[in-house]
Formats: sequence, structure tokens, C-alpha cells
Amino acid sequence: MKSATSFLALLLLVTLACESGFDDGVVAVVGNQAVLADEMKSRFAVTPYFSQFPEHDQQTKLLVLASLMGEKLLALEARRAGLDQSGQARLVAQEFEKEAVLEKLLNDLFSELVITPEQIQQGLQRSQRVLDVEEMVFTTRAEAEQVMQGLPSTAKSLTSSEVKPGEVSTYTVKWGDVDPLVEDVLWNLKSGSVSSPVAYQGHFYLFRIAKQVVSPVSQGDLPTILPRIRSMLEKTARRQVYSAYFNEVMAGKQTRVPPEKLTYIAEQIEQALDIPPSEQADSTALAPALMPPEYYTKSRERLHDRLEESFIVFDDGSDWSIGDFLSNLRYGPYPLNYSSRAHFRASLHNMAIMMMEQEYMARDGYARGLDRSPEVRTERQVWQASYLADQMRLKVLRADDTDDASQKSNMAEVSPSSSGKLAQVRREALDAFLAAAMASHSVRVNHTLLDTLELRHLKMMVYKRHFPGRQAAPLILPLDRLPKYFAAAMARLRK
Repeated sequence: MKSATSFLALLLLVTLACESGFDDGVVAVVGNQAVLADEMKSRFAVTPYFSQFPEHDQQTKLLVLASLMGEKLLALEARRAGLDQSGQARLVAQEFEKEAVLEKLLNDLFSELVITPEQIQQGLQRSQRVLDVEEMVFTTRAEAEQVMQGLPSTAKSLTSSEVKPGEVSTYTVKWGDVDPLVEDVLWNLKSGSVSSPVAYQGHFYLFRIAKQVVSPVSQGDLPTILPRIRSMLEKTARRQVYSAYFNEVMAGKQTRVPPEKLTYIAEQIEQALDIPPSEQADSTALAPALMPPEYYTKSRERLHDRLEESFIVFDDGSDWSIGDFLSNLRYGPYPLNYSSRAHFRASLHNMAIMMMEQEYMARDGYARGLDRSPEVRTERQVWQASYLADQMRLKVLRADDTDDASQKSNMAEVSPSSSGKLAQVRREALDAFLAAAMASHSVRVNHTLLDTLELRHLKMMVYKRHFPGRQAAPLILPLDRLPKYFAAAMARLRK
């Protein structure tokens, strides 16, 4: 009886959804493009422009939805104009999908993580201890064991060994500062005790707790501390799950990044972008950044003669050319440090390895069929629509450009008044284009969902968890300064 009741309830929900004419979570449909409730919420949250408007206000929601509807219209017109068929658009679409597959893969891996009360209690106890540690590093286990056997039963230091120990490092460590493998060893040692040899990253370690300081936590501090403890435990658990998965995926892989070709690519890009030597480092450009379009263009021009040359060869025989590698740098989530040649080469090396490793993981995700999952399809559609809309907007804005070579080659001679007039002409052209597009496409609004939707500001930049430098969601281009389009949009929204 219970299962029958559940089935009838589900059937009723499906029936109501069908009768409303909207799929679950859809706020509006523009042509064949859907605006999703989750999309509205996430993109509103990260778009700085909308932080000036009240969160729980109907007019704010109408403004946001009108802007998103305009984006969908631009994307529709971009497809009608064939902009989605360009080589660049295909590369961007592939990158969006690949990132979505990787996100789905990693989120699935982490979804079953459970943090128990016992783990939280252990984390709380460990967080109250600060350890002074002595450390020795050895090439072989035999060397470590020889030094350990030479220590007296009550060693006051690792240097007490009768065997010449080599250099002893000392440092202070708090819970959460070190790898979980080393952490478990350290926090299970008593003061004065020496560990057995610990294998870690190709070496063998001896640890001794020289001293510890315990700072008890009061009951009043627990509501603040316990969430931090849980967060640290989750971070550690994710790292362990990822490490196990990564080792499984990369087991037996022979792919490597050729150092000679990577050095050549680095040298050519450095010259193309005039990246300064280390002694002339630009202190204002220390933060890594995704490759801008102009950097990509200059780099391709510099490497023009070797763009088709094979660069990274995968285990199945497929490869990336130097041109493919540059495209990945341009469109992928791979930030580089352009402040100096030394910083640039280090970041390029790290990103090349990350790029290769993520490719293997993405291939595993595709093999699992994750590209067909609803999450991946939605993520791909949202980012692709945003990209196509921007390309169509630029096409409309540039449609009135003259062929006057002098005007194009020397924009500095354009007076402020002329520049302002040109901007106004372009804005009017975009306004007219969007108003006409609104008239030529169907628009349906799910007012029931729109009226109950809650929008919240984050008032900060938010990046994807798994991709450095990549925003969590595309920003919304506000369209409230286009009077013709906005009036037409409001008329549709208020029906």
C-alpha cells in the first residue's frame, strides 16, 4: 500500500508539472532555451552589478530574468547566424563539457563521504595539541632503521643516536598542517617518542615529538570550532579519495610532457609577450591568470611554423599538437604567472602536467557516460549559451564599424565626443536587434516559480572548486539600459 501511495503521489506531481507546461525548475522558456531557477540564483549571486538591488524584491527578479532572456535570445540568433559552427565555438563548447564532466566525476567521488561523530571528536582533541617535531629524512628504509636502532630507549633527541644521523629538522606543527599519512603518525606519538620509519613521497622519515602544548577548548567555543573541524575533516577525506582515484586512473600510464619542447614553447611565448627576466619581475603581476585573447594570438603567431607538431602523446596513440596545447591554455582553466620568465616557466610546467592528468580523468568520465548526465548537459548549455550570446552581441556592436583604415589604425585620434556617439549608436543597434528578436521568438514565464524564487547576493567572486581561476557561473550581462528591449521584455513578463 505504501509503494502504491508513493507512486500515486509521484504521478500527481508529474501530472501537475505537465499541466503547468513547464519542466521542473524552469522559470521561463525563450524559443527553445530554458532559464532555470538554479541558474538565476547562482548567476545573480556572483554578478557584481546586481548587488545594488534588493535581494527579495519582485522588480529585481524581473530585471534579472529580463537580462537572462536577452542572453537566450542572443544565443538563439547566434545559432541562426551559424556562430556555433566556428572552430573557436567548438573548442569552447568542448572545454565547457569537459569541465562539467570532471566536476560531475569528482562530485560523485566525494558524494558518499561521511564524517562520523567519532572523527569529529578525534579532530577536536587533535586540534588542541601543537607539536614541536624533530625530523630526519633517509633515502632507504635500512638507513632509517639503522639510526633508530642506535637511539637509547629514552632518547632526548634524534641526535642522540650512536650512528651519525645527518641533518635533523625541527618545526612546530598544528593539526591540519601536514599530509594525513604523516598527521596520523605524529598525533599518535607520545612526547619523547620516536616513530618507526615512515615511507612518504619516495623517502623514509623518522619523527620525534620533542614537546607538545595543549590548549583546551571551552564549551562556549564549541559552536564555532566544531564546524571548522568538520570542514577540515571533509577536506582531508576528499584529498584521500582523490589520491586513491588518481593513482588508479594513472596506473601504468606512460604519457609525459617532453621537457625540450616545453622549454621551446616557453621561450617563444616569453619572447612573444615580452615577459621580463627574473631580476626585472613585475611585482604587480604575481597572481596567476587565465590566458587573455591577445596573449593567445601573439603566442600562436610566434609558434606558427610548429603549431601542427605533436607535443603530448597519450597511451592510446592520440596526441595534442603544440596548437592544441595553446588552445587548452586559452580556453581551459589553466592560469599562468606572467610576472617573470622563471615564474612563467614554473607555472607552464605545472599547468602542462595538470592538463595532461585532467585529460585522462575526463576520458574516464566520458567512459562512464557522465557527459549524458542531466548535470553535465545543463552546465554545458548554460556556459555555451552565455558564450554564444557574447559572440552575437559583439557581432551586432561591430556591424556598424566603417572600413576607414585610418579610423581603425589610430583610435587615439577619435575625440571623446565622437567615441561617445559611436558607443551610443552601437547601444541603439543592440537595443533594436534584441527588441526585434524578442518579437520573433516565443516567451513563456512560470510565474508560480518566479514569485516564490529567492535571490541572494554573495558580493564576492566565487570560483569552481576543482578548477583554479574559473568562475563558478557565468556573469549576467545587465540589459536594463536598452529601453526598447527592456520595455518589450517587461511587457512579456507581466502577461
